[in-house]
Amino acid sequence: MTTPTDGPTAELLSIGSELLAGETTDTNAAFLGAALARLGIPLRSTRHLPDETEVISAAFAEPAGAATWWWRPAASGRPTTT
Repeated sequence: MTTPTDGPTAELLSIGSELLAGETTDTNAAFLGAALARLGIPLRSTRHLPDETEVISAAFAEPAGAATWWWRPAASGRPTTT
């Protein structure tokens, strides 16, 4: 069930073909979901994407839906927010 919120919301994109193949468990999504919940920021959705530039680009080009906060790894490995 979705509840309305006046504050920030989040969506998470997990990138890696190994996630889709079941070779790796997405522990980052579980960790970030719990951390966001502790901060009172609802995680609206998570998506797993393959290591394909076109698919990743399209996902970032799509509207963020109800989310007001995104987390994505930067090339340096440090998180960035938008």
